[in-house]
Amino acid sequence: MSRKSLLAVVVCLIASSTFAYRDHQERPPESSRQAMAQRVFDRYVKALGGQEAYANITSRSLKGKFEYNGSSQTTPGSFAAQRAEGTVESYWKAPDKVAQALLGPPLVVRRGFNGKDAWGFHPQAGVRKISPVEINEIIRDGALYQPIAFSKHYVELSYDSRRRVDGPEVDIIDATKKDNRKERFYFDSSTGLPVRLDLWEEGPEGARIEGEYYLAHYYLGDYRTINGVQVPFSIRRVRPHSTMIFTFTEVKHNIALDDSIFEAPRQSSK
Repeated sequence: MSRKSLLAVVVCLIASSTFAYRDHQERPPESSRQAMAQRVFDRYVKALGGQEAYANITSRSLKGKFEYNGSSQTTPGSFAAQRAEGTVESYWKAPDKVAQALLGPPLVVRRGFNGKDAWGFHPQAGVRKISPVEINEIIRDGALYQPIAFSKHYVELSYDSRRRVDGPEVDIIDATKKDNRKERFYFDSSTGLPVRLDLWEEGPEGARIEGEYYLAHYYLGDYRTINGVQVPFSIRRVRPHSTMIFTFTEVKHNIALDDSIFEAPRQSSK
């Protein structure tokens, strides 16, 4: 073999070993993925403001605007476009009381959880009962989709990889639920904060049937520091047939909230 051919072989071996090493770095062995996931999660908690600062937040009120674009099925195979915009209000009180309202024609929706009973309200349908699955969704809403608030719902966190998704380079964690379904968290590798979450919701979209689910994607951005804790002022929710954008204009922490806020509206006497 000539010196030129030998040099080419050596270069190829070096290149292949380098790519193998990179692949190994991006997809670590199963035995270390849980430890890596914990390191990413710990970095996230620190970037958020720290465990102590987060624990010191005992109440939250949010006000802002929403924009909804979607479609609803009118007949089999036929869909009609829908659009709505208006104001959004959300209130949370430790440990898990939540009340939410979307106000804007034609969409007027309220739902809440008082720590024991959950409810939904629509002007035409009145008050409805809420399933345990939707209760968990409400709690996630109240936490602004911060995994620190609902990590206890998972039996395992496993590191997937670091790669570029929707713009920034992210560290991806697979979160396995108790029913063995997986959800995903995407943490910005530069800030440590979550920028996207893939979460299962009870479906189909626009209705709720026990045991049926669809995957929703939440995109978080415009983080600002409120009382030492990072808060996303922009949330985009993408479901199979709709997109909703929340833009908050006011966020307050540790304010007095009367418990009556979290109770279901009284039914009309009419």
